[in-house]
Amino acid sequence: MKLRDVLAKNIAVLMDAKADVGTEVLLRRKAKLGGGTLDGARQATTSITIDSLEKMAAAFRLQPWQMLVPDINPDSPPQLKEDESDRLFYSGLEQKIHLLQEEVAQYASAKKSTER
Repeated sequence: MKLRDVLAKNIAVLMDAKADVGTEVLLRRKAKLGGGTLDGARQATTSITIDSLEKMAAAFRLQPWQMLVPDINPDSPPQLKEDESDRLFYSGLEQKIHLLQEEVAQYASAKKSTER
């Protein structure tokens, strides 16, 4: 099955499941896509740009890659698996960002007091 066929099937499934983008007019408006782009994607007759895929995915509140996974389940879209090293990395990164924000706030406060 071609990727454009997967996308066309997923668009149909998602439109059926999500009332706020359940019609072509609503989806076009929410995704800010032209009729030709959406028609081509829905009918699997043309390829679409990455930008169009991003807009369409955002309209469905998905990531672009999720639109390309065969047999998407609108109630449980595919997710990337994180391993323990990913969680540790992002947790450490969040802590460092928080510490930097505190330092910036302290610096700004000290600078204001010296300017008075």
